[in-house]
Amino acid sequence: MAGVAGLQTAAWIRLAVLGAAVASTRELAMQILGVAHQLGGFRCAQQLIGGANYKRQSDALKLNKPVLVVGTPGRLFDFLDQGKLKTAEVRVLVMDEAD
Repeated sequence: MAGVAGLQTAAWIRLAVLGAAVASTRELAMQILGVAHQLGGFRCAQQLIGGANYKRQSDALKLNKPVLVVGTPGRLFDFLDQGKLKTAEVRVLVMDEAD
């Protein structure tokens, strides 16, 4: 628990995403997000998944300044391509079910 709180504090001070989790499906991404919210609080993580409202996700990303982004490959790429997701500070990348 202390590790998550430490990451959360560090990111809020630096205003940077420190971790990204890539999930193969929206359902899996939402499960990961649920666990992240349980561990670090609601603003700790932000979902970026296809099929959800892009503008709402973009606004939430700006407002919440999450430590962790959890998403599907296509939507994450969209945010990267549009320059809305900065990954220079990312220290951990998790690719769930990459096999």
